[in-house]
Amino acid sequence: MNNAINISLTFKDIGLFVLWILLSGVLLYILMILVRFYKSFKDIMKIVDDKRPEIDAVIDELPGITQNVNTITGEVAHVSEAFHNTVDNLAETSDNVTEAIAEKSGMAGKVSSVMHTVAIIKTFYEEYFAVKEAAEAEEDTVMVCKEVPKSSVELEKENDMDVKTNKE
Repeated sequence: MNNAINISLTFKDIGLFVLWILLSGVLLYILMILVRFYKSFKDIMKIVDDKRPEIDAVIDELPGITQNVNTITGEVAHVSEAFHNTVDNLAETSDNVTEAIAEKSGMAGKVSSVMHTVAIIKTFYEEYFAVKEAAEAEEDTVMVCKEVPKSSVELEKENDMDVKTNKE
């Protein structure tokens, strides 16, 4: 009567058991993701069905919008090209002006030097003769002072002050 059951577990059996549990968990997780995706897709389809007239209106106007975008793009390209040509002309003109100034710089430098010298002489002249003229004007100026009679209020204040100084 030896009814004993012998169960032997190896590392291979334990590894396969763990692998089956992990595989079952992964399959369950994928199933949950698919259920959530189905619910989201169902909600999206409901929103699309509710907004169908607005979506159709946008789709009907889409060719006109596309045509307007193409027209605007063409105009912007034309304006950009015209602006680019203007910038090129401006750069060319500034190069020409720079060359002309470089050619005339010898004469312009001489004229500038002469004008600078004249300005220095003028400043010196104004400072020197302005001091003499101010001194002469000061000698000619005569100041006349006139005595103004004091009012009765001022006289009373002076008397009060005199009385106070005498008491001390």
